[in-house]
Amino acid sequence: MEQETGDAVRQAADPSELAVDRILRRLDALDEAPVDEHAPVYDAVHRELAEVLAGGPADPATGPRPGAPSPARRDS
Repeated sequence: MEQETGDAVRQAADPSELAVDRILRRLDALDEAPVDEHAPVYDAVHRELAEVLAGGPADPATGPRPGAPSPARRDS
């Protein structure tokens, strides 16, 4: 039996794992970005990873998943 390639494994992976991979790839762009642009990216990545961990949407365009708890709102 042939071993699955990375693409085939990713297709069979949990959607939240794929979301985490997609979110973390945003950090790759920081290599070319000025340092003063890093903080907003880190904040967004942190927020999106927390949403995935909480079972909420990884992508604001998808809306909440059925049965997913609402992320806690923080007033700063």
